[in-house]
Amino acid sequence: MDKKYLPINIRKQMRARSVKEAHVPAIVSEDEWRDIEKQAEAYTLAAKLAEMRTKSGITQKEMALALDVSQPRISEIESTPNVSVSLANIRKYVEVTQRAFKASLENGIVISLSRPKDTKSA
Repeated sequence: MDKKYLPINIRKQMRARSVKEAHVPAIVSEDEWRDIEKQAEAYTLAAKLAEMRTKSGITQKEMALALDVSQPRISEIESTPNVSVSLANIRKYVEVTQRAFKASLENGIVISLSRPKDTKSA
């Protein structure tokens, strides 16, 4: 038996084109959807920093040493929405992980830092 999702509007036999279309207004209102999107954006910064660190194979303890903070502070930075993180610490993440950083904050501001260039001479 072929498993297919049931269409949202069974009478019209139409499938939703996006998650938003599938759930607004069937399950949540436009206002509730905006709140959901804001909450998701709030995790962008934390998730991006955690992703950069883990993809680079760096532990929270190693990152804490590089930022001169405690390991629990790194955990807080990487798991708490809207946590206060200085631009200097974000730059340090970029430097330590050697990865570019780009994140949209909930107020619409986009932070983008490119990967540091190798300054070693050949």
